Amino acid sequence: DEDSHTVRSKSGLLLLLLAGGGGDAMAKVFEELGNGGHTPQFLFYTFAGVNYLMSYLGESASVTLPDSYKGEAYEMYRDTFSSSRTLTQITVPNGIKKIPTNAFKECKGLTEITLPNTVTTIDANAFNACTALVKVNFNGTKAEFDAIKINSTNSLFINAEIITN
Repeated sequence: DEDSHTVRSKSGLLLLLLAGGGGDAMAKVFEELGNGGHTPQFLFYTFAGVNYLMSYLGESASVTLPDSYKGEAYEMYRDTFSSSRTLTQITVPNGIKKIPTNAFKECKGLTEITLPNTVTTIDANAFNACTALVKVNFNGTKAEFDAIKINSTNSLFINAEIITN
């Protein structure tokens, strides 16, 4: 329909963008994407005042997510790294509160992730089919880690070695 548009990122990920308000809203979304809506490695988009990390555009095996986007906080959007063929290690910065649905789904080379103590939720299938994941570094206490709401579909994450401060 007229409020649905697709954008293909450098990595080949097909993004479906939905916006209410007709053409003006879509023009703003594409302006964000075209004019500084991405860094050299990350695709961001801002909608309704919220910044979203949509996709990783690089090919590095070890990735550290940026602390902010244009000096402001951001959220990870679902499927951010889904099916990455190169990712082996990732560091998520302070401020990220949720690892969304399918964020790392089928990242079969992912062996290690570092999470901040600001993470409170890990949604469904965030780590589905991450068969190589063996180590989770959590920058917080065991009590803080145990308080995270982890969807039961993340058994590979749950069964990895958890290292806390």
